[in-house]
Amino acid sequence: GLRSERLHLVKARAAWDIALNHLEVATKSKNHISYAETSLYLGNTDRALKAYESIMKNFPNAKEMGTVRMKAAGLKFLRNEYKESIEVSRRETSQVGIK
Repeated sequence: GLRSERLHLVKARAAWDIALNHLEVATKSKNHISYAETSLYLGNTDRALKAYESIMKNFPNAKEMGTVRMKAAGLKFLRNEYKESIEVSRRETSQVGIK
């Protein structure tokens, strides 16, 4: 049921907390994205946003950057950070040639 699914996510996030301390794991953007997604699925939007912001800063050329930026923009919007949300969204569209 839902409790077991939540417990699985809690354990996954705890495992990511440990794993991301290892250089081999921490140098791959997909691992940070998995951490952010796990946090988001658990409803911890602050932790997810912090992870997405870290990905944008540390892995600017990641192939998933469009998705990362849009999720970060959405989370900023939910926090009533409208101006910041628009800025993150505009950075994304400017990178793909949309004006």
